Amino acid sequence: MDLFGHHLSNVAMKFIDEYTSKLDKELKYCILPDNDPRFGAFEDTGKFYVIGICSNVPGKSFEATLCHELYHAYQFSSGFPTVISGRQNADDLNKFTENLRSNILDLSADDAVRKYGIDDSFVMNRRYKSLKILSSSRFSEINDQFKEDLLSIDLVLDFHSIKDSNKILILNSLREYLPDVYRRYCLYQDKVNEFGYETPEGCFKIMGFIINEMDLWSYCSILYKNKKVTKGSYRRNIIMQECD
Repeated sequence: MDLFGHHLSNVAMKFIDEYTSKLDKELKYCILPDNDPRFGAFEDTGKFYVIGICSNVPGKSFEATLCHELYHAYQFSSGFPTVISGRQNADDLNKFTENLRSNILDLSADDAVRKYGIDDSFVMNRRYKSLKILSSSRFSEINDQFKEDLLSIDLVLDFHSIKDSNKILILNSLREYLPDVYRRYCLYQDKVNEFGYETPEGCFKIMGFIINEMDLWSYCSILYKNKKVTKGSYRRNIIMQECD
C-alpha cells in the first residue's frame, strides 16, 4: 500500500488492518502543513477520526508515525481518558494539560508500535538527544516554573525507552540541578508503575493523580467513560475501583 507517496511494509499494513478494524468511527488521513512542528497528529472530530502526517517525515519514520497515531484512534475507541482544559485557561496551562494527556497515552502507543516490530528508533533517539543537550547545559534552559512542570511529566515518556546507562547519567544531573523536578518525576513514575498505562483505568488514575498533586482540578477535568470527571468524582471513582 502507498500513502502520500510512501510505500508501507507488510508489518505496518498488518498493524493498520488490525487496529483500523477496532475503530468505532471512520478514519481519514491528511497531510500536515510544512510548518507544523509535529511529525504526526490525531484528532477526534466527533464524526470521524483524522490522522495527519507531516509530508517530509523520512523513510520508515513515516509508517512508525502513522501507526502511532492510529493507536491513539484505537485508544479513543476503547475508552481511554483525555484531559480537558477550561476555555478561559492560559496558554501555558492548556499546553501542560495537552502534554499530560499526550505523554501518558503515548506510553502504550510506543509499546504497541515497537512490539509489532515497527522501527521507531528515530523518535527514541530524538528524545535522548534532547535530554542529553539539556543535561550537558545543567538544565539551564529550564528556568521557570512552567518549564519545570512540563519537564516533570515529559520525563515519564522520554525515559520510557532510554537505555538504563544513559538514563542514570541524566537522572544524576537532574537530581543535582533540578531536585524538585527529579522528585516529581520519581513520584509520577512510581504511580505509572503502580497503576499501569496499558488500560483506560490505569491512565485515568495516572492523569488524575498528577492533576491532584498539582492542584489543577479548578482548571481542568478528565473525560472518562463519556463523563466529565472533576476532583470529587475522581476520588469517588478511585474509591469504587479500590473496593471492586
